[in-house]
Amino acid sequence: MHDDRELVERRIRRELWERVLPLVHVDRRPLAVTAGPGLDRLESFEVGDAWGPPWATTWFRLDGDVPDDWPTRRNVRVEALIDLGFTPDPPGFQCEGLVVALDADGGIVPLQGIHPRRTMYPLPPAAAGGPVAILVEAASNPTFPKYAPSPDGSPATAGTAPLYRFRAAELVLVDLETEALVHDLHVLDDLMRSLAVTDPRRTRIRRAIVAALDRVADPASARRALAPELAPTGVADERRHRIVATGHAHIDTAWLWPTRETQRKCARTFASAIRMMDDYPEYRFSASSAQHYAWIEEHHPDVFAAIAERVREGRWLPVGGMWVESDMNLPSAESLVRQIVFGQRYFIEKFGAPCTEVWIPDVFGYPAGLPQLFAAGGMRRFVTQKLSWNKQNRFPHHTFFWEGLDGTRVLTHFPPVDTYNAQLEPHEI
Repeated sequence: MHDDRELVERRIRRELWERVLPLVHVDRRPLAVTAGPGLDRLESFEVGDAWGPPWATTWFRLDGDVPDDWPTRRNVRVEALIDLGFTPDPPGFQCEGLVVALDADGGIVPLQGIHPRRTMYPLPPAAAGGPVAILVEAASNPTFPKYAPSPDGSPATAGTAPLYRFRAAELVLVDLETEALVHDLHVLDDLMRSLAVTDPRRTRIRRAIVAALDRVADPASARRALAPELAPTGVADERRHRIVATGHAHIDTAWLWPTRETQRKCARTFASAIRMMDDYPEYRFSASSAQHYAWIEEHHPDVFAAIAERVREGRWLPVGGMWVESDMNLPSAESLVRQIVFGQRYFIEKFGAPCTEVWIPDVFGYPAGLPQLFAAGGMRRFVTQKLSWNKQNRFPHHTFFWEGLDGTRVLTHFPPVDTYNAQLEPHEI
């Protein structure tokens, strides 16, 4: 029998990204752009122009009109597409943006971060069918080798030439059924490729995807073709995994950028998480480091107030119990004690309860006395990942009790995907 599996699976990936994804945007309108070093110094700017010397801040204003007929269409969403000129590098290691509003005193109110995986800013319903103006604070952080010296690492040696070229500024009309179809196809395609070539389920999923691709003109019909493969498999409940997911953003307090940029990364990230909770009431988000919350409290009290409210609702989960995700190799025991004491004091004062887990996914060093310190600070659970990167041997466990020198035990978890940057896609699960 002719085996066309490889051919079909290549077709699936090509059609998903080249044919189906473009159908999500059923209409679009250009946005006019002005730019400058401050909102009071904006000048004419064209999409395609270069912008952003290393480590500089550029402000953009995007102006346009939502067509009157867009709000009358069914099952759609109006968004602004903002591409600052993102590179293939991951978020956090290149330019970033923050959509903001201005309060009555002219102060900045963070609304949502913009990065390579979040280029869309959904407009509030009140903006539909009229003029819109969007303000973006953009940071032209360099893309440079993460573990090698580079002149871009310091403003003194990085030069002044623009690093990025503004790629897109448009109002787009999103077809929600087609958008959902893209998600269904992406999940099943990834699941299919995660299964053995000989697994019958891989064959069933492939056939379902092909059937859906043949019905792309009718997204609802295409989704119905996929529904059986997205439904529970019939395996007895006691044999299924139960996946509990929480959003999280690992933010290095000090790494490849100035501390002021860490403060702005916190604002972009936390504002985006609040917006996600507004759109999806079931969404949960975890964030560590009392210092990050303290910066938000100081610079963006409105965002901090929203975080505090979500904490009371049980949707925002402060974790870690330490002032920052501290290094564990260099500090003294006294320093680590102070990390916990000052961190837990902050979480109790601001959110009414201490953290019950240590959260240091990206930290090196595991002194044998740590369980005793953690437990003394009220934390008997511990999450990290870094030991899976050790060069000598593979640690054999992912969830276990770590017993310290004095016999204190803490429940410990190393994420099995061996990274704290997981996307929660089928091959990782």
